[in-house]
Amino acid sequence: MDIKADYSTGEFAKICEVSTKTLRYYDKINLLKPSYVDVNNNRRYYSQSQLFDINIIKLLKSYFFSLKEIKKIFIEEDLSDLLKLFDKKKTEIEIEKEKLNRSLANIDNL
Repeated sequence: MDIKADYSTGEFAKICEVSTKTLRYYDKINLLKPSYVDVNNNRRYYSQSQLFDINIIKLLKSYFFSLKEIKKIFIEEDLSDLLKLFDKKKTEIEIEKEKLNRSLANIDNL
């Protein structure tokens, strides 16, 4: 069975359920660079291994990590620093949750 190693931006976007604009932006900010850019037509291509990366990015975004924080996670090599970053995000989410709960309570009291 022949497995396609590279995907065009459009194919990759469709598989990953993100927009091509998002992929171009991730390239621009050096978060997810294409594995290959054709110098003749400037078309970007992504590898199968990058499917994992984009899914990690999407997962971290669902945990309310900013793109700046996600970029730091991709660069981070020290597991203890990575765990500190996750603890910090957990605390931020807990604080936001408390604010939202207070807002809900205030609405209920109206």
